Amino acid sequence: MDIEGPTKLIAGEETSLYCRATNCPENTSVTWLEKRRGQVYEIPEYHGGDKEEEERLMDTQYGVISCREGPNFTSSLKFKPNMSSHKDVTFICRYSCENKKKKKTFHCRDIYAKPQLVQPISRSLIVSGVLKYLVTLENFYPRNITIRWTQGIGEPQESLPSTETITDIPDGTYNVYSEVTIPEELLKDPEFRVRVTWEHESLDIPGYKDLSIRDP
Repeated sequence: MDIEGPTKLIAGEETSLYCRATNCPENTSVTWLEKRRGQVYEIPEYHGGDKEEEERLMDTQYGVISCREGPNFTSSLKFKPNMSSHKDVTFICRYSCENKKKKKTFHCRDIYAKPQLVQPISRSLIVSGVLKYLVTLENFYPRNITIRWTQGIGEPQESLPSTETITDIPDGTYNVYSEVTIPEELLKDPEFRVRVTWEHESLDIPGYKDLSIRDP
């Protein structure tokens, strides 16, 4: 019996853990539990009598589905990982049959959070003939992030130097502010483009945004 799960848990994205057992007798039952700070809580029917923990578990909206195919038994736990609720939490899948119990665990060591481009990228004239672009990426985890700016006609390929500032957020995530300056005269060509690209452990492919003088 093993628990199968993703190599990365992404905050806010629905994920499933699977617990599979073979050659199970008819009276096999399965229970999912959550262990945090040394306390164990059952999911979802009974939560240990702790009202606060019961409300938190219900708010998480766990879903448990179990099915049998011949002698094989599969149970899944579906949920959306949360930075504050699931970091360093251990899920336990416990099978019971004929007065025997077996259990497997899945430890949520890290919850990854994708950088969010919430605010529009700002463009401002800082001195005569010089424009500044500023991008803000919010609520990502872990801290390491790479931001690159490029420019060019058509396809932006020439690298631009930039300045990044990372700030800590109370929920354990981070924000980054990245800015770059560009001579205003370059933007007179309607085909001139500026591209900002960001790479982060939570992303399968880099995120990016293209900018031009035509942008509002």
